[in-house]
Amino acid sequence: MTVVFFGDDAANQGTFHECLNMASLWRLPEIFICENNLYAMSVAVGVSTSVQDIGARASAYDMPGVVIDGNDAVAVYETVQSAVARARKGEGEGGEGEARRSSSAKPIATRATTPPIMSDTAAPRKRRPG
Repeated sequence: MTVVFFGDDAANQGTFHECLNMASLWRLPEIFICENNLYAMSVAVGVSTSVQDIGARASAYDMPGVVIDGNDAVAVYETVQSAVARARKGEGEGGEGEARRSSSAKPIATRATTPPIMSDTAAPRKRRPG
C-alpha cells in the first residue's frame, strides 16, 4: 500500500494525471491525499483550476472521490481508515481535504486503491470572469 500526498497545484501537472491513470488501470493499492491550502505558490486555486473540487477529478479515472475538511482530525482519521480498508480489499475510495493557510493543521484528503483525490471546500473560490 502506498499513500501519496500532494498539493493542490500538483493536481494541475501532467505527471499527476499520468499517475492516477496508471494507478486506476493497474488497480494499485494507493491512497492519494491532496493537501489543498487554496494556493499554488502565489496563485489562487480559483484561477488555476477548472473544477470546484479537486476531488471531482477522481471520476475521470473511474475512482471514487471524497471531499473532507482537512482541519477535522476525526474526519481525516475515519476517511483514511475507510480508504485503507477499501484499498486492501481492492476497492476504490477517494477523498479531498481542505486547510487554510492560517491553520496550523495540515489539510488532508484521501482516496484508495484507485487513488483518491481531495481538495478543499470550506471557502468559496472566486472564479475569473468569462
